[in-house]
Amino acid sequence: MGFYMPLKIAVIDSGINPSHSHVGNVVGGHGYRINGDGQVELHPDFEDGIGHGTAIAGILNQKAPLADLYGIKIFQKELTAPASVLMAALKWTIEAKINIIHLSLGTENEDYREDLNALCRKAHDSGIVILAAARSPHDPIIPAALQTVIGVFWDRQCSKDIISHHPGKKIEFGAYGWPREIPGMPQEMNFRGNSFAVAHVTGKIAQIAEKYPRAQPAFLKKKLCQLSVER
Repeated sequence: MGFYMPLKIAVIDSGINPSHSHVGNVVGGHGYRINGDGQVELHPDFEDGIGHGTAIAGILNQKAPLADLYGIKIFQKELTAPASVLMAALKWTIEAKINIIHLSLGTENEDYREDLNALCRKAHDSGIVILAAARSPHDPIIPAALQTVIGVFWDRQCSKDIISHHPGKKIEFGAYGWPREIPGMPQEMNFRGNSFAVAHVTGKIAQIAEKYPRAQPAFLKKKLCQLSVER
């Protein structure tokens, strides 16, 4: 009889509130910010002051309840962060041997392409799956459009459990763009968008990875294609 090793999923976002009813198995986390000297600083706080990362974690917990979640906080008061902060978070996930990285962000600034490409390639070659948000199948945004990353956009044709596959496009996958419903709150007042489409696909990748615990990113992506609706 073998031992089950939970998947490790890093949510690089606004942090996670572990006490939220939709969230489970938050086993750790920390944050990155720019200090007074203009340097990237690691700090222990990963409390979510926006709610965005917590909503992402809620989807992941629903789809992969056995996975261990790590809240990596790079968004402070709004959903933007310097590239240097993202790089620091990505470096940590690689060193920590995280299995899956969820990113709700991207940039069109080509100045960061080389560094992001190198980090994502290193993660991919280490067996880590990175998923990132985009705005359409044709979006050049990075890191979602990089070959070593699974890019996802909000496909309005996708219902909650459907993932669409767009072969040959910069961004190959589309999904449902809404988080879990909050009792007493109309869904139209909730978060929505490409970030949550990524979370639904991250959850599916986690389900596949739990069935194939030794699988590499290319194999997991192939299985994801097989489970998606081709458009």
